Amino acid sequence: MNCIPRWLALMGILGCIAMSGCIPNVAWLPDSSGFVFTETGPAEAGKDPKLRLVKYDIAQKQRDIIVDNLKHSVTTWPAISPNGAEIAVASVTWKGIQTKLQLTFYDLKGKELRTSQEYDWVEKKKEDDNDSWPTLVFWGVPEKVLVTPIHSDTPAMTAIIDLKSKEIVKVKDRIPFFYPGSKPIRPDGKGFLASGDKSSNLAFVDWDGKEIKIDLKEGAIDAPNNQIVDFRWNGNKAIVIGSRESFSIDTETGMVANIEQTTLKDPGKEGETLTNRLIFADDHLEFRSFERMIPNQPKQCRLEIRDQKEGKVRVVLDNQTDCLAFPSPDRKWLAVRTGGKILLIDDKGEISAEIEAALK
Repeated sequence: MNCIPRWLALMGILGCIAMSGCIPNVAWLPDSSGFVFTETGPAEAGKDPKLRLVKYDIAQKQRDIIVDNLKHSVTTWPAISPNGAEIAVASVTWKGIQTKLQLTFYDLKGKELRTSQEYDWVEKKKEDDNDSWPTLVFWGVPEKVLVTPIHSDTPAMTAIIDLKSKEIVKVKDRIPFFYPGSKPIRPDGKGFLASGDKSSNLAFVDWDGKEIKIDLKEGAIDAPNNQIVDFRWNGNKAIVIGSRESFSIDTETGMVANIEQTTLKDPGKEGETLTNRLIFADDHLEFRSFERMIPNQPKQCRLEIRDQKEGKVRVVLDNQTDCLAFPSPDRKWLAVRTGGKILLIDDKGEISAEIEAALK
């Protein structure tokens, strides 16, 4: 699989991505009863491993492989429809030098419901049989799906696919601005927040591909001393929480306003960088992850939970190579992808389950 673009690394995600170089997610059901994700299936000689689709049910504590082989879909970031009934993945395949983009939809039991038409994507010669395109899929309103194929040799571009009209809009040099657990699509469903070749090059993009430029100063996001640790919506305003500086973005006007920074209590050790800071469990618990550099070794992450009332900090795991945290829609659960598994953390801060989720 291919590596992510460099600017995503500047968002603080690089230290948390899986060793494959692709960005894996956990797609929660709207009622917070469970989630779906993709993982690597059995390898075939001389080929990239195929991905498979997995569903986890919290009440049943059951992990089911619902699609054993996603075939050409190398979707490490699948999406669930707003009503929770369908799962969308995407593929990029070749016909000569023309790449074709296509969506496939499944129900929650893994039954294939339909595929979209094939859309012309970009002209590119296929290098070899392992030349795959990981895809990120976002589904925030019933009739619109965003797809971002990732390829190290191709400039960033995002597809807006209208599920009713079947039309596609290609937004060049743009990729949805996302942070694990938050959707780039604005709550009113009128468009999405997007970044460009630099993470500070933000814009709000409507479904016709028209942009409202964001008045964000250079280095506000990608500065080495200010990494994004959370991102969420408050109406039309995008709230971006950084490790040292936070701000709100009015996506109607493009204006940016600083937010008073909440001091991190019980900060990490010297030489560590804060990479996640999420509040969940009715604002009772704070999940944090810290990243540190070790000479001649990969970066290491420490995951911990702080009880906001008692002021106690408990280490969940240490010496991890990656960490992506996804709060449930009701913010009572936290699913953390780390070390080839998903940790399901409950509203008491306890690990309720460890779910296999390898992505190679």
